[in-house]
Amino acid sequence: MNRASTRKKTTETEREVAVVFEKTLDVKFDGKRTLLRSDGGQWGRCDGRAELSEKAVLFLEVEAIQHHPEGNVAKYWPWLLENPKKRVLLIQAYTSDAVAPLSRRRVAAWLGKRMETSLRGRRFWYEFRVLDEKYRPKRVAHLSSLVSALK
Repeated sequence: MNRASTRKKTTETEREVAVVFEKTLDVKFDGKRTLLRSDGGQWGRCDGRAELSEKAVLFLEVEAIQHHPEGNVAKYWPWLLENPKKRVLLIQAYTSDAVAPLSRRRVAAWLGKRMETSLRGRRFWYEFRVLDEKYRPKRVAHLSSLVSALK
């Protein structure tokens, strides 16, 4: 598979996962890979962004072919520091055939939890989910309550 077809398949997977989370959590993602921008510059792209309220955002990162998922968590830290009035729920969703090694997934989860404790004022929540073959997440009740609290 060449790079263009890999990117197309990845984009399709990201959209399919986003649709499942939209239905599960009663949210609406913007439908495109959104740039994380602030006055300090650009920090990368997210796979899904849903405005929950004026001050709260749900970001979705879909991990299928990413070998370094910890980077998809780390990019939110400087963005949050530059946007001190925003509260963020980051969901990192691993497809059942994701290629990221377990050690990298553990680093991503550690970093997400570290960001939760380091960003004062209950501004950041990190959740990861491993999806089944139909991209359905497990343990959605907790996610639903977080989304409801942020709306």
